[in-house]
Amino acid sequence: MSNGNEGHSRRQVLTTVGRLSIAGAMGQAIAEQKSMPRDFLEKAFIDRTHQGPVRWDMLVTIGQPGDSEDDPTILWPNNRKEVRAGTLTLWSAIPDPKAGSYKINFDPLMMADGIEATNDPILLFRSPSYAVSHTRRLRDL
Repeated sequence: MSNGNEGHSRRQVLTTVGRLSIAGAMGQAIAEQKSMPRDFLEKAFIDRTHQGPVRWDMLVTIGQPGDSEDDPTILWPNNRKEVRAGTLTLWSAIPDPKAGSYKINFDPLMMADGIEATNDPILLFRSPSYAVSHTRRLRDL
């Protein structure tokens, strides 16, 4: 139920150890990664959880009138208010087919009451592209 307050925001999820590139973190060039097994990132993540918990902070940036709502490539000014909405912490991980999440499809357009999608074409494209990815996973393509 709306309380009459409307606005827009952007969110980002950042690892608490800072931004890392996969190539830099793994010490390998992109060309080398292409020849690796398709589950190499999953194995690397499982190994990382053996070193201790892995954490990500969800940051929500509050927009102001005039900030672009439909083009994520347009940066908002750095002085926008940011709120840490929470922290996701994982202590362990198991291979995807054993986890049960293998059959779950994430749809970014499934939103809680009171939250609406913008006309951002990138956001609107994600839902059908994730569905294709999900179908390919189920078929093991």
